Amino acid sequence: MKVSEKGPSNILSGGPNKKVSLIGLLIVIVIVIAGAAVIFKVTSCTEKAAEAPAKSIENAGKVIDIFASKLVAIAEAFKTGKVDIIYTSHVTKVYPTLRLQVAEAKSRERFKRKDSKAYFWNSIPTPDVEVEINIPVTYTYYVELGGWHYSLTSDKKDIIVCVPRLKSNEPAPDISAMETTVRGSIFRFDEKDIEEKLKAGITEELKKTAQDNIENLSIHELARVKAEEMAEGFLRSWIEKDYDINFDDFNFKIVIIFNDESSVQTKSQGFCPKKNGIPLTTKH
Repeated sequence: MKVSEKGPSNILSGGPNKKVSLIGLLIVIVIVIAGAAVIFKVTSCTEKAAEAPAKSIENAGKVIDIFASKLVAIAEAFKTGKVDIIYTSHVTKVYPTLRLQVAEAKSRERFKRKDSKAYFWNSIPTPDVEVEINIPVTYTYYVELGGWHYSLTSDKKDIIVCVPRLKSNEPAPDISAMETTVRGSIFRFDEKDIEEKLKAGITEELKKTAQDNIENLSIHELARVKAEEMAEGFLRSWIEKDYDINFDDFNFKIVIIFNDESSVQTKSQGFCPKKNGIPLTTKH
């Protein structure tokens, strides 16, 4: 009986087809694995993308909550008068004189004095003597830094600051630039006495002028601007230091009310405390 032997050529019989099948299988496996990886990656990115807005909203909510809580704390400080105490401590350190110079005005003042005289029981009159003095003067105005009162309106938009009335320093005449004109007569010998009398009254006249200038609206507006800058500087320093938050984020409007103003905005009524039983602002 003849036995046939299968050699290597028989094992690989039909070999080309079998090789193709193995290669195809490997390709399919690779494609499946790659596809699964892509699907996993896409799914992962999609999940992260879906989580991102949620986290952003959550973080924004936390920021809003923190801001709101700080605003509540600040409002409470105004309500309890804590702000006034902090302010007093602040200005005592920064301004030892407790005075804030808020306005300056320069002017050239003119003073005249005419003197008439007659001799022999007023029966023989003599020509008048007229003395005129021109002198440059500097007026400065200030606000006392003690007794400022801070209030926050109910809508938390305006800060009402009640401050003491505007005051004047001693007027500063420039004596070196003073000009004196004397119109006399050969029949009069008292021109010097008349000049000295006029000079003696200048100081009081300048003080009166300084007080009259306080009623000048332009002086008041200069003072108001300086007072607003002072108040804002204090509030900014306090809020940003104690609450770690930007003062500008609150968008507060600062309203300065001098306690001797004859008319004030309606919204400020009731915010300024009383002094000796008298409201610091006039009711209307």
